Amino acid sequence: MRTGPEGPVEHGYGEDLAAGKKHSQAGQIGQLYKEWNNEDFSTLNLSHENVEKAYEAFKAEQLEKMAYDTLKEQFAERFTSEQSVRKADVVRNAYDAKNEVESLKDEFASLRKSLEEQSDIVKATTEVSLPNIDVADMSWGDIHNFIGQYEE
Repeated sequence: MRTGPEGPVEHGYGEDLAAGKKHSQAGQIGQLYKEWNNEDFSTLNLSHENVEKAYEAFKAEQLEKMAYDTLKEQFAERFTSEQSVRKADVVRNAYDAKNEVESLKDEFASLRKSLEEQSDIVKATTEVSLPNIDVADMSWGDIHNFIGQYEE
């Protein structure tokens, strides 16, 4: 037995390795590198069980990485929204409405003074007289053109 990252792993060498022979299962996962034959990796036990254990460890690591990346994105969005809420609170707390109220009071006072100076409010005296026509026989376009003559 050997100890690997996931705990003890059976080496599965049997008598073949002790007799100097290469692993009989070394080629089951395909050639690892173009430059090297799988027989050159005689110190590795590439049995199906060990390869599957290694893949499961790799898969778990990749899934953890994916979960971490997703959580990181969610946390970043959440932090950004919390930060914008806090900034809005600071701006709202720092806002001084007294200045706005004072400027409105000044504007109303000036408007009141201007109204008190004028005794009469004069309405526009433009009067338009339209001829008496029968619109029942007119199209919408004719009515529009007729009224357009009197618009300013």
